[in-house]
Amino acid sequence: MIAGLYFAHPISMADCECGCGQATKLRKGKYPQRFVWGHNGVLGRFITLSEADWDVDAATGCWNWKHSLQASGYGQINIGGKPVTAHRAVYEKYRGEIPHGLHIDHLCRNRKCVNPEHLEPVTQRENLRRGATAKLTTSLVSTMRNNAPLFKDRAMAARYYAAQVGMTWRALHRTLCGANWT
Repeated sequence: MIAGLYFAHPISMADCECGCGQATKLRKGKYPQRFVWGHNGVLGRFITLSEADWDVDAATGCWNWKHSLQASGYGQINIGGKPVTAHRAVYEKYRGEIPHGLHIDHLCRNRKCVNPEHLEPVTQRENLRRGATAKLTTSLVSTMRNNAPLFKDRAMAARYYAAQVGMTWRALHRTLCGANWT
């Protein structure tokens, strides 16, 4: 091995590291390229995703992605030269194709998690409703609506509850009136 160089996979130095078996070209006559042009090293990684790509958290059961992360905290992988979130790639490998128009929701609320047991395809609306930054839950909205008659009017109830959950009273008033959370 040439000093200062490392190869991520134990594949011979002349083979493409994506696992396709094709020979790579020499880079400036010194050492072979890691990947055949266009493979980007990830096309094969998608096919060979394994426990080496994540750490398992014994306490939560989350499979935390070990490689690159997006600014938003989601794991990222390139497939065919296009960036794809790691949880979608792992979900498709272990569970099958994601139905068109659905998003993948992390039931564990851990963005780095790629455990297929913690992932569920849902609509965008449901994903936003369940989101980690969502301030309301179905049970909380139900409780607030049931207790709203105890106040002089819904606006007063909205002001009271808005201070507790950290929302504007107008947004919460729309929820209490049924405009949101139908």
